[in-house]
Amino acid sequence: MTTGKQSETRENIDFSIGASLHNKRVELGVTKAELAQHLGVGENRIKGIEAGTSRMTAAELYRAAKHLGVSVDVFYGALKAKDGPLPDMPSPPAPEDANEAKNLVRNFLAIKDPATRRDLLEIVKATARSTI
Repeated sequence: MTTGKQSETRENIDFSIGASLHNKRVELGVTKAELAQHLGVGENRIKGIEAGTSRMTAAELYRAAKHLGVSVDVFYGALKAKDGPLPDMPSPPAPEDANEAKNLVRNFLAIKDPATRRDLLEIVKATARSTI
């Protein structure tokens, strides 16, 4: 359940992202129809997103940024100006690190005993804190 404050914040974010998408799309000379086709949605969906009445999915936001040749954070520009800088996001892991993470998760999930999993998780957390 969302409160009025949460709903207002979501609407402001949706509007801000939509306006940023519109501005960047127009600046680059990309039509609504072209963007809609690239995202696999109808032109009315783009109109709704740009008007702030329709919320973009994370996948749509990523594909729009990629198609327009910009970083996803471009769409958060107005929010940064209003609320200050967004926190730095970690860089995506290198492919070899991603493979290690997948192996770690796969093996962790194979542990059937919940107590063992909790203990192992605490060990991993403590190790991560000591290496920061």
